[in-house]
Amino acid sequence: LRVSMEAAALSGKFFMYGTVPMHLLNALLWAYERVWPPLSLTAFQDQVTYMVLGRAISATMGTATVLVTYFVGRRVSGRLGGLLAAALMATSVVHIAESHSFRVDLVMMFFVTLAWLFALRIAEWGRWRDYLWAGVFVGAAIGSKYSAAFILGVVAFAHLLAPRRPQTWQDARGWLAWTTRGLSPLVLSVLVYRPILRLIDDRRERIRKSMEDTKAIENQRRELDEFKLDQMKK
Repeated sequence: LRVSMEAAALSGKFFMYGTVPMHLLNALLWAYERVWPPLSLTAFQDQVTYMVLGRAISATMGTATVLVTYFVGRRVSGRLGGLLAAALMATSVVHIAESHSFRVDLVMMFFVTLAWLFALRIAEWGRWRDYLWAGVFVGAAIGSKYSAAFILGVVAFAHLLAPRRPQTWQDARGWLAWTTRGLSPLVLSVLVYRPILRLIDDRRERIRKSMEDTKAIENQRRELDEFKLDQMKK
């Protein structure tokens, strides 16, 4: 990650994940190096600092997820429900473990929870700004880990429950506005995700070339071994 996004993309460890967490880490590193000397990852102490920067992102987002969970619970079942939901999230073993290390799952969870909150606002009020914010957070969640795509279904279901749906089939204008609002989170999430998608396409191409190069090297080694064996037999 410190060297380049491309180097991380070629790693089997990061291939199946989105790049939003990587961008967050590099952005935090950039801010750190504006104040303190640049890190050299060949030095042990700088390696520790780099690790702490990543863990700081997880700890911050883990704490923020608890707060967002409170707002989700409060909207569903009042203040007591929000406090109970936040308490359960804060004491969840998995959530605590994920908050201790830099992983994509916690970043995804933070954006998914935000998207869920705005999905509830869509179902209650159906305002444009709620649709737009839901789209932004859906795109960021999918950009963190692809399995977050399920949240699109939650937003779509919230749209079906939203007010301002036309009451008659003859209201063409109303249906057009209703459909446009419903598609706006999908469109916006794609716009947010599009730069990430471009990185993924570049990543796949680089990995494909890397695999071809590796296969070519293996073939050359095999041919060389066969040639040596033939020479020994002669």
